[in-house]
Amino acid sequence: MTEAPYPEPEGEPPHFPVPEEVAEYAPEELSPSLAAVCFALNRPVTVAEAAAILGRSRDDVTAAADHLAGSLRGGGLMLQRHQDEIQLVTRPEVAWAVQRALNPEKPGRLSRAALETLAIVAYRQPLTRAGIEAIRGVNCEAVLDSLERRGLIVEVGRQDSPGHPRLFGTTLRFLQVVGLERIEDLPPLPEGLVVPELPAGDWEAEAEAEPAAAAGEPIEQPAAHDHPPAPGEPGEPGEEEPTVEVRGAPVEPSTDPAAPPAPEPTPPPARPAPDPADADTGHSSNGHPHPDSHADLTDDDGPADPGGGPAQP
Repeated sequence: MTEAPYPEPEGEPPHFPVPEEVAEYAPEELSPSLAAVCFALNRPVTVAEAAAILGRSRDDVTAAADHLAGSLRGGGLMLQRHQDEIQLVTRPEVAWAVQRALNPEKPGRLSRAALETLAIVAYRQPLTRAGIEAIRGVNCEAVLDSLERRGLIVEVGRQDSPGHPRLFGTTLRFLQVVGLERIEDLPPLPEGLVVPELPAGDWEAEAEAEPAAAAGEPIEQPAAHDHPPAPGEPGEPGEEEPTVEVRGAPVEPSTDPAAPPAPEPTPPPARPAPDPADADTGHSSNGHPHPDSHADLTDDDGPADPGGGPAQP
């Protein structure tokens, strides 16, 4: 006897056991039971779920589904199969009779952009949003969201590339709308009409890894006023350099690059040279302020007020 892939929990006998003779059924004998299950549930059924109900393996149920689909051809019903799901539905040829009997609400129509996107997904699935946009040449985010809300497409996986973009594919609902048994039954494209190929180049990386590309751009340098230049360092181009004071005589720095450097000023012997470490604080090494210093030349917030003149000796 073939063991059911999903046995009943131990200690709880099944309320409706599977008849022993069902274990020996051939696919053509098991297909009526499968049709009854699909009709009674009136919803998509997975192969695993049907196998658990019928007490047979998945391979047996798949073979029974193939036989059932063939036996229904030519009638008013058909068995739709999509990936691991099956469902018993009416054929499009008899839809008029069902509509007159049930008088269903008329569904809304899809826009041209939605139909184009849906066709690309149907014929090229699985496909990422960037791949669809590369073919259509426009942004498709809103259209894909609409098709996903309608249950016509769904995420079927993630692409193994930077960012792991979503891969879209059609659903069983899509087969119901277009009236097909399987996605393989899509009609061939008219002669001379082909789905455009994806543009050459690394379009996928550009579309899905924009933040990574932006990270490679040159880093913007901070403004000059954020960090004052160190002593002896020139300022930013185009900005006026501070006046260099030597013993009360203002000396403007030369702007000619070919000019020889100005000689180092020699402090008078009566006064020691100021310590370079005191340039930012205006204090000498003994803690007293320099009489010639300008303590407010620079601070943490930037350069001093340009209106201030050089310090007087």
